[in-house]
Amino acid sequence: FAISGGVLFVVSVAMVGVAGAFDLLSVLRSMGDYSFIIYPRNMPNVRGLFAVILHPVVLAGTITIVISLGLYALCFCLWRGKGDAADAAFDLKFALAIVATALIGFHVYVHDLFPVALSLILLFRHIESGGAAHTASASLFYFLLLTFFVPVLPRYLIEAKFLGWGALPILALFALLVAEIIRDQQKETVRITGAR
Repeated sequence: FAISGGVLFVVSVAMVGVAGAFDLLSVLRSMGDYSFIIYPRNMPNVRGLFAVILHPVVLAGTITIVISLGLYALCFCLWRGKGDAADAAFDLKFALAIVATALIGFHVYVHDLFPVALSLILLFRHIESGGAAHTASASLFYFLLLTFFVPVLPRYLIEAKFLGWGALPILALFALLVAEIIRDQQKETVRITGAR
C-alpha cells in the first residue's frame, strides 16, 4: 500500500507540479461551498431522506442504519433459492439489488442513480412480457417512470437542498420489485405443488 501510494504521489506531483498539488488543498477547502459535496440532504437515498425529514433529530443516523439494514436483509432474503440467470425472476432480483444499493449507499448523488435505469429497463421488460401481478403494478411503474424523468423537479430539489425526497420514488420502485418477486415466488410454488 505504501509503495503504491508513494508511486501515485510522485506521478501526480510530476503531472501537476508542486503548485498544482497545493491547489488541490484550496479546492478541498472550498468543497463545503458546493451543494453536492457530502451534503446528506441532497442525497436521493435513505440517508438523504431522513436527513431532510429528521434534520435536527439526533436519532436520524440510527433510524437510517436500521432501515438500511432492513432493506438489505429483505433484498438478501429474496435472493434465496436458485440463481438461474435464464429465469425471468433473476432479472427482477438483480434489479432489486441495484435499487437496494442506491438506497442504502452512504454517499449517493444524482449521477450515482444511473444504474437504477437498468432496474427500470428490467422491470419494464417484465411488465411488457405480461409478468406483472396486476394492472396496478404496471400503472405504478409508468407513474414512477414519469417521476424519474420530470426535468425541472430534480434541479429545484438540488437548489433547495431537498433532493433527499428523491428517495421516495426509489423506495416505491424497491417496493414494486419486492411485490413482483414475491408474486413470482408464490406462482412458482403453486406450479411446483400443482405438478405433484
